[in-house]
Amino acid sequence: MSVKHAVFHSPIGDLHLIANDNALIQCDFSEIPLDCPLMPKFPILAQALDELSAYFAGELRDFTVPVHLEGAAFTQQVWEYTQQQVKFGKTQAYGEIAAALNKPKAARAVGVAMRNNPVALIMPCHRVVASTGKLTGYAGGIWRKAWLLAHEMRVLDGV
Repeated sequence: MSVKHAVFHSPIGDLHLIANDNALIQCDFSEIPLDCPLMPKFPILAQALDELSAYFAGELRDFTVPVHLEGAAFTQQVWEYTQQQVKFGKTQAYGEIAAALNKPKAARAVGVAMRNNPVALIMPCHRVVASTGKLTGYAGGIWRKAWLLAHEMRVLDGV
């Protein structure tokens, strides 16, 4: 199975995307390796790039690009819940997600799952916050998490 790369130039930094023939497998703010072939016309990458453009333009709230995520069973549950239940412009606390998954003492494990999210933005880990509402833990940096949440609120407010 072939693996292709692309770059998306967002308002908050370049995103490095990796896809196989069937799904997006990575989207992060990592630096791009110098020997990285960039293939934005690859169908999965083209869809991801189009959806990211629409998201940053305020025209997309839910990503539909197929993703393939590997992780332990609980991590998979957290990712699935987050993608389905933590909606655009809303936030939910780590502990609330743990409780919703019938693991009320697993807030830290939810945080670990969010930290291991390989597809930033597509899997909305930026919408998961501390129980106090404080912005904590985002691989792209807290300033990006704040920007993304503010962007979603501006879209919802029609600004």
